Amino acid sequence: MTLLSVNHLSKSYRTGAAAPPHRVLRDVHFSVDAGEFVAVMGESGSGKTTLLNLIASLLDLEEGDILLQGQSYRDIPAAKKARFRREQMGFVFQQFNLLDTFTLRDNILLPLVLSGVKPEDMPDRLTAVAGPLGLEDLLDRYPDEVSGGQGQRAAIARALIIRPKLILADEPTGALDSKAATALLETFGQLNAAGETILMVTHSALAAAYASRVLFLRDGMIYHELYRGDLSRQVFGDRIMESLQLVLKGGEGHF
Repeated sequence: MTLLSVNHLSKSYRTGAAAPPHRVLRDVHFSVDAGEFVAVMGESGSGKTTLLNLIASLLDLEEGDILLQGQSYRDIPAAKKARFRREQMGFVFQQFNLLDTFTLRDNILLPLVLSGVKPEDMPDRLTAVAGPLGLEDLLDRYPDEVSGGQGQRAAIARALIIRPKLILADEPTGALDSKAATALLETFGQLNAAGETILMVTHSALAAAYASRVLFLRDGMIYHELYRGDLSRQVFGDRIMESLQLVLKGGEGHF
């Protein structure tokens, strides 16, 4: 079943009042099925961050449309977009964006507070996300009292506690060492195996190899896509590296 539909998106920016518009995305069109894990790759300036921000409803649509479970973003009033983001999508960023003066417990519970969930319903919701992520013994610590990997797991718990339709991850391993990054990616793999839908922007072939499909952007367009199928993670990672090199060279050679 299709969860996310991205329909012919184009987006331009102006660097100055007199400057001509610079087109960042050009007729981008794809869909994501419920339970799928999709990675988006591309060199700096390829449009991947703009694409993620449009899907997150952090940028206004210009041309085209986005539908999440059939709901068009164009039908969402501006005054309701923040609530739509908070209740429909979970976000995991390179920088964890945890509040330093809040414990991990309070950081994780914050989306429920903002959404007006009853306090008596919060403990069960917290246990449901903290347990699988191994955070039970860390909930009373502050962000500066835990490792980077533990902080990122708290950020994942915060994203999951709202029971989102879609998890959006922007370079989630970028601030982690290799051991913590691998642990985080294993967590994503487990979440996906449990039915979570994930769309991840990454520059890392290692990270992308955990996905079931990789979209490659070049000059604002989807230049190529690669499916994992029955390939091992190592073989898929090698295929990703080969495809990425061809994309960066402009497609010289054959996919």
